[in-house]
Amino acid sequence: MTAWTEFVLRRRRFVIATWAVALLFAFPTASRLSDELSGGGYRVAGSESALARDVITREFDQGRHLQLLYIVSLGSDSPPPSWSRRVEAGLRADERVASVGPAQLSPTGDTQLIPFAVLGSLDDAERALPDLRSRLSAGPPAAITGKAAVFDASTQIAAEDLTRAERFSFPITLAILLIAFLSVVAAGIPVLLGLITLIATFGCLFLVAQLMETSVFVTNTAILLGLGLSIDYSLFIVSRYRERRLDGDGVEVALRAAMATTGRAISFSGVTVAISLVSLVLVGVPIFTSMAIAATVAAALAALAALSLLPALLQLLGPRLDRLMLRRTYQAAARASFWRWLAASVLRHRVAIAVGVVAILIVAAIPITSLRIGFPSTRTLVPNDTSSVASASARIESAFGAGTAAPFEIVSPHPPRAVAAFVAADPGVRTVFGARRGRGGWAEIIAAGSAEDNSSPARATLSRLRGGLHERFPGTLVGGQTGEGEDLAGRVSERFPIVIFATSLVTLVLLFISFRSIVVPLKAVATNLLTVGATLGLLTVLFEWLGGSDDIAHFVPLFLFAVLFGLSMDYEIFLLSCIRDEHLGGAASDMAISRGLVRSARPITLAALIMVTVFAASAVSDLETFRQLGIGMSLAVLIDATLVRCLLIPAVMALLGERNWWLPARLANFLVRRRATA
Repeated sequence: MTAWTEFVLRRRRFVIATWAVALLFAFPTASRLSDELSGGGYRVAGSESALARDVITREFDQGRHLQLLYIVSLGSDSPPPSWSRRVEAGLRADERVASVGPAQLSPTGDTQLIPFAVLGSLDDAERALPDLRSRLSAGPPAAITGKAAVFDASTQIAAEDLTRAERFSFPITLAILLIAFLSVVAAGIPVLLGLITLIATFGCLFLVAQLMETSVFVTNTAILLGLGLSIDYSLFIVSRYRERRLDGDGVEVALRAAMATTGRAISFSGVTVAISLVSLVLVGVPIFTSMAIAATVAAALAALAALSLLPALLQLLGPRLDRLMLRRTYQAAARASFWRWLAASVLRHRVAIAVGVVAILIVAAIPITSLRIGFPSTRTLVPNDTSSVASASARIESAFGAGTAAPFEIVSPHPPRAVAAFVAADPGVRTVFGARRGRGGWAEIIAAGSAEDNSSPARATLSRLRGGLHERFPGTLVGGQTGEGEDLAGRVSERFPIVIFATSLVTLVLLFISFRSIVVPLKAVATNLLTVGATLGLLTVLFEWLGGSDDIAHFVPLFLFAVLFGLSMDYEIFLLSCIRDEHLGGAASDMAISRGLVRSARPITLAALIMVTVFAASAVSDLETFRQLGIGMSLAVLIDATLVRCLLIPAVMALLGERNWWLPARLANFLVRRRATA
């Protein structure tokens, strides 16, 4: 870190120019990122639903992908037959439409439904929707629904949420930074670094999108982490730098001191956060892979910008950083009277605080035993969304039955009549639409359930169908939207322990390398797992017990774990680095813990407040999935920055004393020999 800091300080103009050139190249591609993103990415390779879709494409659609959509009337009265004939004719004239109709009239006679299939992938169908909707503008009220339309509406709502979140979080973040630094110039540096990180991240993700399917949710992921981590890292370095400046150090001396301590901690934090997030790739599902890449790129660029561009800018600004500063107020805040009192209280009541906090976290984690992971259905869309997708889906459910818009898709090598009769006999199946034969002896049966897609009753019907058909008609496959959701939830549940183990193991190794201790890494991983458990337990209570949700959305627990583990390690490394610096400086164990807590508590608390602000903006989303994620991550950061970082960690370290830095003699000698050889 010393050599790197010297390079940056000697070549500050080169560093700044390099970032400027990179941004010039990144900006044009960053602005086009949204055009390259996919609303899909949920396919679980090798699952039953994926195999069923492969058979349908190969045997029935002549190798073409078809996306099934529905046009449904929304007025109080059913439109005249001439309307459906006109719409069908318009659809047939579109070269992207493979098949149309026939139109269906609801049993009550007040709703018409026109099924049609669009050629191409899910993304192709989403791109065709504006033109297809234009065919409905001249007639009675109607809307398009179906899988592609649902994903398109989710994408639109996510984009609107993102804009609203930026308007909500930006002024609050700036206000927190102004309170932290009491200087307009100093407060603007972290925000500038965050914006630069986002532009660079979006530019990199544009290149990624050319090589692989990239989920539309990578933008939300990049903003949450890129902006949050950039501001956190800037806050830590600038705070340490200003402390040294207020103590009388010159600009370069203060920068070297800040980078030698805080900069080193951030370098390890960046690596730890990136590895925690890249573990999502182990799930093996495209949406998680693309979110993992987005999060890793954002974390890596945030750390790189903090370690290169930030010190160069601070050196360039010099004394101008503190212009318009309220110096006396800042010095009063820097004396940290409250944090000194808290540190003394924690050391005095270490046993009670350690036992109490652990008990609270365990109790909060107990509800996790009833946590259910599922895939969101169309009910998670607000009824008045811009494309009326949810309204159309609700109309189909009320007029034709809950499972009509997302039927079970069954393919079998056995006689279709026998398979269809077995399916129709299931109490969860409302209607069997019939069967068609493919080219290779396969039959396809489409069946509408009596419950909405991905609901608990629909999943129970899916389980019965799969179990019974596998036994009576070997080789039969059951897919459809509920099947895809269940297979995805199953993959998440299957791989979650693997992600936890891999992330914990790598984190243990990295913390061992950083702190040369066996105890510190074990304690850090244990407390992080307690925090994750408590957060998921509280999320279960809020949404499943009190909020009436059937389940927690598929990617929330995994993504929350990866992000929280990374962020917790970010704060952990900063706190432990401060304590270790004091300990290496000759302070006794309790004194080192007290001084380290006082030095780190204010920046960590302010950084956590900023993170909560960024995350809480998603808590008011119109999508329940994002509400769960926003509330979950806000809770997690609050728990980690208060109960864990300010109380539990110092109390446990005080109990352990010098044993915190225990290292077996043989391992210590080995490391010394390796260092001497190097």
